[in-house]
Amino acid sequence: TTLAAFLGASKYQDVILFGLIVAVLIIRPSGLFGRQKELEERV
Repeated sequence: TTLAAFLGASKYQDVILFGLIVAVLIIRPSGLFGRQKELEERV
């Protein structure tokens, strides 16, 4: 049960991290995509 609990916790953390990354990209358009747009506009 310890191994199963550990795997479940790790999967849960991965889901949270993935959700946070997606949320940051959506909330802050000036992030990675914003930087790419700025580079394209400069060229």
